[in-house]
Amino acid sequence: MRDRERHLHVRRILLAFDASSADAGVLAAAAEMAACFQAELVGLFVENADLFRLAGASSVRAVDALLAAHHDLDSREIERLLRAQARRMQRSLTTVAERLEVSASFRVTRGRIQSEVLAEAEKADVLVLGKSGWTLVKSRHLSPATRAVLSAAPVSTLILHPGSRLQLPALVIYDGSSLADRALAAAVTLAERYDGRLTVLILGDGMERAERLQSHVEGQLKGHKLQTRYRLLTESNVTKIASIVQTGGGGTMVLPARSAILQDEALLGLLDQVDVPVLLVR
Repeated sequence: MRDRERHLHVRRILLAFDASSADAGVLAAAAEMAACFQAELVGLFVENADLFRLAGASSVRAVDALLAAHHDLDSREIERLLRAQARRMQRSLTTVAERLEVSASFRVTRGRIQSEVLAEAEKADVLVLGKSGWTLVKSRHLSPATRAVLSAAPVSTLILHPGSRLQLPALVIYDGSSLADRALAAAVTLAERYDGRLTVLILGDGMERAERLQSHVEGQLKGHKLQTRYRLLTESNVTKIASIVQTGGGGTMVLPARSAILQDEALLGLLDQVDVPVLLVR
């Protein structure tokens, strides 16, 4: 496999702002990833077009609790409130980026959230989403909006919940696929940026294959100064994987976005069960 196919090349990271991504921890995690890969961080705030349509309905009094709206709102007032919110987010992004010496920019668009985020993601290498994005209730589960964007995302995606920080050790799920090699390379980059600890969770169909995959990973890691720990799982079990992640002291989980073992619904189920930052590699 050519080097470009095997490694995750990150030059531009897109942070899709919502109520959860304005969280200080989420902002810091996105900036830390940009610093790790020496990438540009771009903040995107979408003025939800649905709010302006709702404003035209005379029966709508409180358009969005996020805006602290307790009276009738017209489109001009909604625009003023949204722009004020965008300015606060831009200031927060600038502060964190300057502290970590990361190149950063911020832009505002108006439209449907999913389509605007996906359009901007086409220009990025990694998309950062809040786990409970675009909802008023903080949750450990994927919000419907995040699920929709995640399912259609064209690039690797970092999923964070409020209070998230990139944590150690890095944990990578490896199933022998080409995407798993890219996930392994990304996990190595994260581990080397911090304390050098890496956990590799091998998913194999039977012990013989799992051991072969471990030998392959050991060959890939030659020359890297890492403290590597291996866990072998010989059958696909989302609950078991989630338990290993949670009881292993957390960490940042890196895994291929497509896997013969972790199919779409199983993958989403795993994301719902874990409370750690997750980087889905495409």
